Amino acid sequence: MSPALATHLCCAASIEDYTQYLPDGANLALIVQKIGAASPSIDYHSQQMALPASTMKVITALAVLLQLGPDYRFHTQLESKGSLSGDTLRGDLVVRFGGDPTLTRQDLRNIVATLKKESVQHIDGNLVIDTSVFTSHDKASACRGTI
Repeated sequence: MSPALATHLCCAASIEDYTQYLPDGANLALIVQKIGAASPSIDYHSQQMALPASTMKVITALAVLLQLGPDYRFHTQLESKGSLSGDTLRGDLVVRFGGDPTLTRQDLRNIVATLKKESVQHIDGNLVIDTSVFTSHDKASACRGTI
């Protein structure tokens, strides 16, 4: 077995160990190559096509798993200072996102279903999307001024 193939098999096996932590239905394609190197040091399903957003979610989810552990849970919260009058929420509904990289459209549908289950059919106010958890990460530290 060539050293390159042995390295590939070793790295692919270690990547496989981590794929069990990915969300159901996730696909992973990864290529790592040192600048100036003739070939990649890791080539895992590199021919598989993936949208960049999907790729970034996988990397983010894996980083969260490794840094925060498997028991950490992100929170997406609904808040309102309004009152319920019949089936109408009178006041703003604030959706406070916590940065969950695994949040899906179905999760958002489930949030709406929960509201409906609580008898909220109409909102007489604004829908406020709070992404303030990200405010310190909107620019690289070298950025100055307005982008």
